Amino acid sequence: MSLGKAVKIIKKMKSSEASRIFERTSAERVARILERTNLERAAEIVERLSTEKAVNAILAMDRTVSASLILEINADVAAQIVENAVNLCVARIARIIEQAASINLEATISILERTDARALAELLVEISRLPEKVEVPLL
Repeated sequence: MSLGKAVKIIKKMKSSEASRIFERTSAERVARILERTNLERAAEIVERLSTEKAVNAILAMDRTVSASLILEINADVAAQIVENAVNLCVARIARIIEQAASINLEATISILERTDARALAELLVEISRLPEKVEVPLL
């Protein structure tokens, strides 16, 4: 089934039904579909996914989309996703959280406050290793 058709079908389903289908779908495919889905709708679905599926899909998404999605979902669910993502790919989740902080610092802090201390420490160390963004003034 084409990606466009899958997105249209998912939009019409209940989020509980969509999440059940996504549990049997590759994380990469879930990521591509969710990237093309309304952010609010994508958040409803991600909140119903298993933590493992949600983590893998978020790590597979475009960084800006995944950061926006993490900010949109329930902060407790987001913290669980961050904790598990640290174990899978700390470098990737560090970039996502850095992006989330640039979108909405207060919401990002709220998520990080709920994150396990060990995972948070690993995440912050990894964020500190990220290259600094150099802002070049426009002439």
